Amino acid sequence: MANKTAQQITEKFRQKMAAAGGDFEFGVNNPSRSWEEGAREGASRWATGVQEAIGRDAFSKGVAGKDSKWQRKVTTVGVQRYTAAAQSAAEEYGRVAQTVLEIAQASSAQVQSMANSTFEERTQRAVQNMRNIRDAWRQRKGG
Repeated sequence: MANKTAQQITEKFRQKMAAAGGDFEFGVNNPSRSWEEGAREGASRWATGVQEAIGRDAFSKGVAGKDSKWQRKVTTVGVQRYTAAAQSAAEEYGRVAQTVLEIAQASSAQVQSMANSTFEERTQRAVQNMRNIRDAWRQRKGG
């Protein structure tokens, strides 16, 4: 069997990936099991892996000397993907922004009745406002 060159391997990769879009979409729409279920089951393995990576200093080693790579990738493909993704995400962003505003407004309305004459009272109002917002987000996220 003849050895392939890096260029041949790269070209084959491009061709196969370009043709695989339909298979990829089919797999996403017809998973063999729930993504959420699999992610939940893998949580302890993820935590173990993160701890092992910390022990090896893998993050620092992985980013060392990569400035030129990330800049090249961002300027050649990242900008276009970012723009397209931002357009795609705009509706969800708006829904989250609406939720943030509702939570902040409800909290502000609740703390309006608190005293605010002294620095300490204003501090307590601010702290209560932060707690209200934190609690609302935790409740919204189910925990």
